[in-house]
Amino acid sequence: MGEEADTRSDLFSLGLVGRFALTGAEIFPPLRSYELLQRIAKGPIPVPDCESKRLQNVLRRLVRVDRDKRLESPEVLERALAWAEADPVLRELSALRKAG
Repeated sequence: MGEEADTRSDLFSLGLVGRFALTGAEIFPPLRSYELLQRIAKGPIPVPDCESKRLQNVLRRLVRVDRDKRLESPEVLERALAWAEADPVLRELSALRKAG
């Protein structure tokens, strides 16, 4: 904390939105305001299990509290998502949804 925000800060926020989209749940539901910020700063951010371990890995890399260990740019995120999208598990789930 206290460091200047950069692209990795935006990617962290995107990761939190992605996590919420997957779970529909807040990270730490009972916490609000300052307590919530303190808890997030302590890390780690819990990442839910999901069908695709690749997608889970990308999400985990987005929400790392240490920004030096986070995905560093939108271009790196794009490559990571392409890697996750190629996961046979996601392809199978997508095919099932289209068929159903």
